[in-house]
Amino acid sequence: MFIKKFIGRLRPEPRGMQEQWVQADLALAEGNASEAVAIYRRLASVTPRSASDHLYVALSQVRVDELKQGMEILEEGLGKFPEDRLLLEAYVRLCADMRQMDRAVLWFSRKAANRTAACESLFVEFPEPNVQISLVEYCFAHGMAETADARLDSVLDHCHDTTSAWRLADLLLLHKRSDRANSIYQRLTARPPENARALLHSALAEYRLQHPVRAAEVLEHGLADYPDAADLREHFVSICSELRQVDRIIRVLLPDQGSEAQALELLLDTYKAPQVQVNLIGCCLRAGLPELAERGIRSALLDTDNIEQLWILSDLLFNQGRTKDTEGIYRQLIARAPDSAQSALYSGLAAYRIKQPKQAADLLEAGLRKFPDSEQLLEHFTRICVEIHAVDRVSRFVAPAARSKSEVCELLFEQFIDSPTYINLIEYCAEHGLAELAERKLAQVQQTSTDPAALWAAADLLAKMSRRNEAADIYKRLSARSLENAEDYYYSSLALLRLDKTSECADLLERGQQRYAADTNLSALYMQVCASRVEYDRYVNSNLVAGVVATLSIVDFYEEFSRRAPVEFVLICTELESRLDAAVVDTLKKRFISFLHENPQSTVMARSLVFLSRYLDLRPEFTAGILNAIIESHRVDGDAFRADERSLRIMYDLSPAMVPRQAHGHEERLRQFIAASRALAGSPVELVDPLLEMSGGWTPWQLIFCQAEPKFYGEAMAAFETLAFRTWPRLNHVAQHVGRNLLPSAKGLKKIRVGINVHDSMPMISGLLPRLNADLFETVFLRPGKQGQTLAAKNWLERAGKTVEFSDLDTYAAIQTIEGEELDIIIAGPSMGASFYPMMAKLAPLHMILLEPNWTDGLTNSDYYISWRRAEPEDPAAYYKTAVSLFEHPPYWIERPDMDDKGGISPEARAEVRKRLLDASPEVRVYLCANTPPKIHPEMDELFLKILQRDKEAILVLLRGDFPPARTLRSRLRERLGVCYDRVVFMPTLTKNDAHLLLQSVDCCLDSYPLCGMSSSFDGAMLGVPLVTLPADIPFSRWTAAIYEYIGVSGLTARDKQDYVELALRLASDAAWRSEKAAELRQKSVRYVESLDSSKEFENFLLAAWDRKVKGLPPTNWIEGQWH
Repeated sequence: MFIKKFIGRLRPEPRGMQEQWVQADLALAEGNASEAVAIYRRLASVTPRSASDHLYVALSQVRVDELKQGMEILEEGLGKFPEDRLLLEAYVRLCADMRQMDRAVLWFSRKAANRTAACESLFVEFPEPNVQISLVEYCFAHGMAETADARLDSVLDHCHDTTSAWRLADLLLLHKRSDRANSIYQRLTARPPENARALLHSALAEYRLQHPVRAAEVLEHGLADYPDAADLREHFVSICSELRQVDRIIRVLLPDQGSEAQALELLLDTYKAPQVQVNLIGCCLRAGLPELAERGIRSALLDTDNIEQLWILSDLLFNQGRTKDTEGIYRQLIARAPDSAQSALYSGLAAYRIKQPKQAADLLEAGLRKFPDSEQLLEHFTRICVEIHAVDRVSRFVAPAARSKSEVCELLFEQFIDSPTYINLIEYCAEHGLAELAERKLAQVQQTSTDPAALWAAADLLAKMSRRNEAADIYKRLSARSLENAEDYYYSSLALLRLDKTSECADLLERGQQRYAADTNLSALYMQVCASRVEYDRYVNSNLVAGVVATLSIVDFYEEFSRRAPVEFVLICTELESRLDAAVVDTLKKRFISFLHENPQSTVMARSLVFLSRYLDLRPEFTAGILNAIIESHRVDGDAFRADERSLRIMYDLSPAMVPRQAHGHEERLRQFIAASRALAGSPVELVDPLLEMSGGWTPWQLIFCQAEPKFYGEAMAAFETLAFRTWPRLNHVAQHVGRNLLPSAKGLKKIRVGINVHDSMPMISGLLPRLNADLFETVFLRPGKQGQTLAAKNWLERAGKTVEFSDLDTYAAIQTIEGEELDIIIAGPSMGASFYPMMAKLAPLHMILLEPNWTDGLTNSDYYISWRRAEPEDPAAYYKTAVSLFEHPPYWIERPDMDDKGGISPEARAEVRKRLLDASPEVRVYLCANTPPKIHPEMDELFLKILQRDKEAILVLLRGDFPPARTLRSRLRERLGVCYDRVVFMPTLTKNDAHLLLQSVDCCLDSYPLCGMSSSFDGAMLGVPLVTLPADIPFSRWTAAIYEYIGVSGLTARDKQDYVELALRLASDAAWRSEKAAELRQKSVRYVESLDSSKEFENFLLAAWDRKVKGLPPTNWIEGQWH
């Protein structure tokens, strides 16, 4: 307080007011507070008449904590005696103490031209640090940042004590002047502390500079000099508990305590600051003291008035996976009547955390009406309103006079620059008719922003918009940024994860933790990275290096990971089974199931867990436990959970493994699929939309195809269709135009409207469209979702007569869009759900499948499967329910490759690629199977084993090692190959260029069996890559062999498994023969490149099929130009 400064300057008071004031002050100084308070109250009750009366009465009211009344008396006095300097000085200083500088500015504005001039006068007339800093705070809050910035050096010169400097630095940090704030913190750390308060500020400045270890050291040394300083003790406990250095706290503050448990109990009882309490609870959990932690948690939950503690505790419980307790806190916060801006903020954010964004916006808006000056309330309100597309609500607070949505957004962009809200606004504009504004602002972020959080959000938005190359550029920038603080380490590490550089990410996080051991974001991310890589030992060792004793056992480590990241835990289960003791894995699984039972998961999370557990072929008892625990945890929801339970049951029963563990039982899986589909259809529960209610990766048609039992495929899909039509009845739909009279194709009459429904990344079809006779055909590209960035996507846009985008999130909107085109023929490659489900409806007189396996075989509305006679079994009817159209030539448009056709890769380049990508020495023989993990069927394991056993210098390279099914493949091969598994290398996803270079640099390429490659085989031949293949007489097993037969290349197609091994060994060891075959492939592959024979055959079939339809004849097989 400023009052003592006035004692020596007060006027003589003939009526004794000065004498009474001095007497009270002396009594207070001598410790006689009651006598002093009595005098202050007597003085405060006087009716003031003179300027001096007003001063004494006001100061006395301040002394008895009646600040508001004191302020009013001073204002009354200044109204009567405006020239009285002592009254004015007391008034301005009290305004600064009460953080109400707006009143002082208003008073000075009476004589100044405007608020800025009034502030300038105050800066000049009142050099006291408290007034100066309060003026800076006022300027920042009232749109006068330039005035504040211009005065900073002068204000800092007046900050002679550490308290003032600390307050100024924190104010600058709040208003995003981090460089200026850090310079003050650095001055505080370098200043020799003259007392306990200065020492505290020195330590906290180290902490602000993200040097918590140094901060703890300063506080420890300070406590030796000031052992009774309560502030030093509390901050020492806070920082050390954050650093997980409980032993240090005990050594310094509690050396006589008998045990860690007793010490933590005493600390919990003594230090009640919210963050300290939560840190200590975390220490209890890590120290294996769950009962003590539980006591602290329950105590915090009972302290309902401490909203900050409740919020911090909710984060700790959430990280522990205790979602039920967390949700209880959120609901408690929501129900509170906010009495401060902070409580209103937590109330709104709690609603947002339980996925109620509209309620969150309502609560935050109510808070803003009550506390209109809260910047945090406004920022979160804006962020959420943008997310729920309610920007008009924000305009009432920031731009009430705005005349357009564009103007509102421009103002919001100005207010929230370098903020995640800024990126949310860009997305809003892009989706609401302001694409030009969105693009301009996004480009601005990409080109000028240095804020890592904003750049990260921008990259994620670009990825969401399918602009993956631009997103990758930002991730690369973030991964390479200068590492100046913990935030830089955090976002650089995240970027490395997005770039699939997990090893580099772990290295960077270790360096970051050595510098910023207390940063919880870094430690949490590092823990998850180590757990996802199944590297517990690395986690322990790194913590020891960083000076942190990792008290988590291996079971506790993976259990904590399972609670923080349930999906990621499911993903590593096969790795855990391979690397850990069976009893440990069994314990982890049981605890995980208990966790799911006790903590109801969100619907999205539940679907992901159930789907992945089956998709990855985890143990049946574990997958059943996951499903049952989730269902039981939601029993209290009653009928409200009935639809979700059915979707989970469908996903569980109809998700055979993408990569099976076992070499047998595939036929049985298909039979189970069929039986489950029929059983579920027999007791249907109507749901809303398959794209909405099923996991995005759930494509059962792909899962049953990968079992390589094609004779059951059509029956399985027919059973699935029955279930789908009873579960989602609106799928069973026939477009209105389908029943109309059909017209034959002829010049001058109606053209045949052909729609192509595939993802725009699909190659090999778009080139056929411009070669259809434009007098007879109209072409429409039906694109699910937004345009991609690939060359294939660009080709679709350029080559189709028209492009129509349909929803990849709403099945019925997609059906409506496609129906509106009134197409005659739809040709689809429906591997993904967004393309597949619309094809279950009848949206054109003719439905055909091309490019993919015959995904819709067995469905009512599927008419033809277009394929290649050479690539199909001798008896298609043994496998297909749909009519087939088998061409003489490949039914695709294979683009001419952009490559040097004069020869293969040079020896020098080959050696460089092998070293860079594989770290392979020249004598190593590299065998590569370039097909994706789902095509590497268990029947391949025997072939791999024989090759590795026969060739002791061999390594086997497999691609897409970061693809989730690769985890199951690793586990299976580790078991099946034994010691030979040590020579198996899984590569992450490569760029197209690196993939092509690798193909040309290995010694032998192996085709998968019994499901072979197709588009990759066309590409490999054009690159001159010999590929050993073994055809079987089933669909999708003969493509590579068919290519060789078609172009006239012999010697690479095996007769049986033994021949396959022999050919592979010869190709790897006989460089001359390999080179000869490579040259032959490059030369002869031109036969199928951009083939006019293929395009003409395609057109002829469409005309013949349409003519047959017009005549009212049913679909039948078309074999090399003839109906059969």
